[in-house]
Amino acid sequence: MKIHILQLNVGLSFFMALLILITMIIPFMTDNWINNHDLKTENEKNYCKQPYNLDKKEIQISKLNSHGQTTLFSTNSNRNSDIGHADHYDFFEAWDTGGGQDIKIGPDGNIYLSSGPNINIYDINGILINQWTDEAHITDINGIDFDSQGYLYAMESTSNQVVKFDSQGNVVLTWGSTGEDDEQFMSTNRIACDSQDNVYVVDYDLNRIQKFDSYGNFIRSLNLPAGSGALAIDSQDFIYVASEYFSKYDPDGNLIKEWRTPLTEDGRLSSPHSLAVDSLDALYLTEMGTPRVQKFDSDGVFITEFGSDGSQGQLYLPLGITISNSGLVYVTDHPEDGGRIQIYTPGSKKLLAEQNMFTFFTTIILPFIASILSIGVLILLNKQLTTIIAKIEDNG
Repeated sequence: MKIHILQLNVGLSFFMALLILITMIIPFMTDNWINNHDLKTENEKNYCKQPYNLDKKEIQISKLNSHGQTTLFSTNSNRNSDIGHADHYDFFEAWDTGGGQDIKIGPDGNIYLSSGPNINIYDINGILINQWTDEAHITDINGIDFDSQGYLYAMESTSNQVVKFDSQGNVVLTWGSTGEDDEQFMSTNRIACDSQDNVYVVDYDLNRIQKFDSYGNFIRSLNLPAGSGALAIDSQDFIYVASEYFSKYDPDGNLIKEWRTPLTEDGRLSSPHSLAVDSLDALYLTEMGTPRVQKFDSDGVFITEFGSDGSQGQLYLPLGITISNSGLVYVTDHPEDGGRIQIYTPGSKKLLAEQNMFTFFTTIILPFIASILSIGVLILLNKQLTTIIAKIEDNG
C-alpha cells in the first residue's frame, strides 16, 4: 500500500509540474504562432493577392526592419496591385536620402526618386544602385512618372521642359519651354501618365493641365481651380487634382465631382503637394502645410489619415508619395536635418483589434484559467489522497 501511495505522490508531482509547464509555455507558443501563422500576414493575404509571376516582373520578398518587424515587398507597377481599402497604417522603416521630391516605383521594382538634377534609383533595401542625369537638359527635376512602356517622364522646373528617359536612363525626347502658350509652362510641379500613355502636366501659376501624347504632341488644355498642384490619374483615366479641395474629371476633362477634407473646420487642404492612387483607385494626399497623409476612396469618402509632426515614423514636410504592389506607402519627407523616404505598411483596425483580443486571451486569460484548474485539481487530488491515507491508518 505504501508503494501505491508513493506512486500516487510521484504521479501528482508529475501532473502538477506538467500543468505548470503548460501554463508557462502557452504565452511563448502564442507569440510564436502569431509571428509565423497566417494571422500575422492577414493583411498581406488581403493586400497581396496576385501570385508570383516573372512575366509581370513582380518581386515578392519578406523583409525585416531594424526592429524585427516583417512585411511583404511586392514591387511591380502599382497599377497592377490588389491591396484592398486598408484603414490603418504602421511605420515600417526610413531610408536616408539627403533630399528628394517626387517618388515612383518602376517596372523593374526599384524606387525612383527625383532629387535636384538627378533621378536616384534605390532597391527595396534602400540602397542607391543607380543615378540618372543629363547636364544638357536637367538642372532641377520635380514630378516624375512612368508610362506603360517603361519610359519615365520628368518635369524639369528650371527650363520648363518635359524630359523623357528610356529604361537605361538615356534622354530620348524633350519638349516645352517657358511661356503661357500651348506647349509652354510657367511653374510646373507634377506630371502623370494615363493608361494610353498620354502625359499630363500641371502648371501651378497658370492653373491648368496640359495633355500630350507620348511623343510630346499637344492634345488639349484643362483649366483648374486656383492653387492646383497635386495630380493623379486612376486606372480608368479619371483625373484628380488638389487645390484647397479635391476635383475629379473624366478622361475628356469634364468636371465630375468636388469635395473637401473632413479634417479641418472649413474643409480646406493645406498646401497640397502630391497625389497617388492604389489599384482600387483610392487616393493618397500629402500636404506641405500639414505633416500627414490623407486617404480617400475614388468618390471622395474619407478613409483614414496617418503621420504627424515629428521624427522617424512621423512626418515633417511630406512631398512625394507612391504605393507599391503590396500596399506599402512610400513618402518622401524633409526634416530639418536632411531628406528621407518613410515606408508605411497597410492594415485593418478591425483585424488589429481581433488580433489584440486573441493575444490577450491566449497570453493572459487562458494561462489564468489553466492555473485555476491546476490548483483545483491539485486540491481535489490532495483531499482524496488525505482520505485514503486516513483510512489506511484507521485499518492499522
